[in-house]
Amino acid sequence: MKNKGWIILILFLVILGLSGWKLFHNATDRVNEEITNKTEASSSVLKAWEFSLPDVSGEVFSLKDFRDKVVLLTFWTSRCPYCIREIPILKKIHAKYGGKDVEVLTVIIGEGKEIVNRIKKKEEIPYLILLDEYMEVSHLYKVIGVPTDIIIDREGNIKYYNFFWPNNLEEIIEELL
Repeated sequence: MKNKGWIILILFLVILGLSGWKLFHNATDRVNEEITNKTEASSSVLKAWEFSLPDVSGEVFSLKDFRDKVVLLTFWTSRCPYCIREIPILKKIHAKYGGKDVEVLTVIIGEGKEIVNRIKKKEEIPYLILLDEYMEVSHLYKVIGVPTDIIIDREGNIKYYNFFWPNNLEEIIEELL
């Protein structure tokens, strides 16, 4: 009888996991479909939502501060190993394109500046990290999983939205510059 209980629990967890996985992918598919449909439908495009957030020093930055730049916007948490794995990619992009009208912005969801300062120092992160302690901006951008990676062009249009950076990230940046 005990084994039957474990089997039911395992089946329940598998079904729950598969359902979550499906919801996770459906959300990105919907956003990417909306981006594609709006881009293809004449001049109608999906604009990036405006926001303002503080960095670890308390200075407030707005998305509009980076108008006329290509913005790589990523949402993540310190507890996400996939997010931490993105740091070298973003450091490379920052080093190569930082002076060429490309801005890398990381939005940390639901964490305080003490944790973020430790990561920033440990990983030697040179790009801007913003704090979304109350998860307002992550809700605005419909973030349901981390990392969520977004590319915004110089006009403020969302060109890419997914849970990982594309393999041709540098090529996309070059096209948008």
